[in-house]
Amino acid sequence: MGKKIIFVGPPGAGKTTLRKVFFEGESSSRLLDYALEPTHGKESVILQLSEDVGVFDLAGQENTRWFETDDKEIFYESKILIVVIDITTDHEKILEFIGKVIKTRNELIPTAIIYILIHKIDLVAQKTIKALKYKISDAIGKEKLVKIAFTSIQKVYFPSTFSLFMDILDTCISERETPERIDLNLLQNTIDFLYELQKSVLITKNDLQIRLKAPDEMIDSISKLLSNKGHIDVSKINDRTIFSLTDKGKNYFKEILDKFSLQKLIKFEKEHYKTEAALGPKVPPYLGFLVADKDGKSIINVEVFDGAFDLFLNTEEGAMKTDFELIPMFISALEKFSEEINIKDLAGFQLKGTNIEMQTLSFELYTVTLFINPETNVKFFEDLIREWFENLFEVHKKEIESAIETGYMTKISNLNKEGKEWLENLNEKYKNMAMNLEIFDFDQAKVLYHHIDDISADINFKFSLILEKIKKLKIDLMKAILVEDFQEVKEIANKIRGIKV
Repeated sequence: MGKKIIFVGPPGAGKTTLRKVFFEGESSSRLLDYALEPTHGKESVILQLSEDVGVFDLAGQENTRWFETDDKEIFYESKILIVVIDITTDHEKILEFIGKVIKTRNELIPTAIIYILIHKIDLVAQKTIKALKYKISDAIGKEKLVKIAFTSIQKVYFPSTFSLFMDILDTCISERETPERIDLNLLQNTIDFLYELQKSVLITKNDLQIRLKAPDEMIDSISKLLSNKGHIDVSKINDRTIFSLTDKGKNYFKEILDKFSLQKLIKFEKEHYKTEAALGPKVPPYLGFLVADKDGKSIINVEVFDGAFDLFLNTEEGAMKTDFELIPMFISALEKFSEEINIKDLAGFQLKGTNIEMQTLSFELYTVTLFINPETNVKFFEDLIREWFENLFEVHKKEIESAIETGYMTKISNLNKEGKEWLENLNEKYKNMAMNLEIFDFDQAKVLYHHIDDISADINFKFSLILEKIKKLKIDLMKAILVEDFQEVKEIANKIRGIKV
């Protein structure tokens, strides 16, 4: 078997329904109308994708068996655990079950990714969803490799739930992350490592592993990297490995870490899947961009319409608006940091959230940060976009240089208008090509999937009507036979001939 996904959760949460809809092609409408028999033991299906993916559905009635007996070996070698919990369950029981899964994961398969699916959200109000989201976030704290989603297969929520399962499959069959994201993970883990060293004069390797919830290999890799650069000392006391920051390490990293927190940027990657996205306005393919110099100072700030970034970032009601112009400064600091620890091509990294994907493009003098709908096929227009910016920097070279030297950005305010017009045209071109299936677009593919599901529901409905009609004809025929009503028998025969399957 190539990869392994496991569904786990309390009984009646909806595990089998989700498995059948998204991994076996069943109609969501049909499964909403007809209750499924409870799963006994474990059921499995093999998905033949680029490699085989085994999907295991564990009976909720037997959770004691899965978590407290030798049968917990079912979790070994799993890449993804899908935890499905009915949102109407008592919140404390939800948190208790999540804690049990995380504990099992950390003990048996620490590199597995957990997707917590709080399911059947159509049954509760949005305020209940938000309250539970905060409780779960507080409960899991800084736990790594855990994503939270709020799901339903009811029609209004179906597209966002479908997107989630595509993300799960994509994560499963690919390497843990793309090369760009491996770089970002290394940055995050290295910064976490250094934060812990800053808080302690000395720290043992074992204590560091516990605090970071990190595998032995990761600690060894990062400590070797930092030791070779002269930023940490590694020593032995009573056969225990001890880490401490050198003066060079303290000075260099304090300058960056005091100003910037990777957690502020990494939230795009860890952003919860939110139900509001399914009900809110449509996210354009390209939302806007920031142009900054190599020190991170913003020069051009363009949104497809005013407030687009904040609207689609899914900020909570009443929260402070995001200062997007700090992002280029942060990226500049990360670039310097990545050079120091020998990470290459950070300027090409991507961060993906619920409604916004952030991608950076590096030029000789400038860095461009693009904000994109995560479902946009960015590869198709990659060259076109890079050419447009190269032309922009060439044609307006003197204006931009003058604005940077004098600090009067009003000199290039016309570039914001030019950029907005270009964005509008780019979005229009993209949408037309997607509608005509000239390019692959996940959003359009999602609509097509939903259309197929609707067709399936229609067929099931019509088929159900035919079955009911046949049942009635059988009863009528029995009655006609009993009373020897020949005319009725002939009419029934004609009706049967008229039924088309």
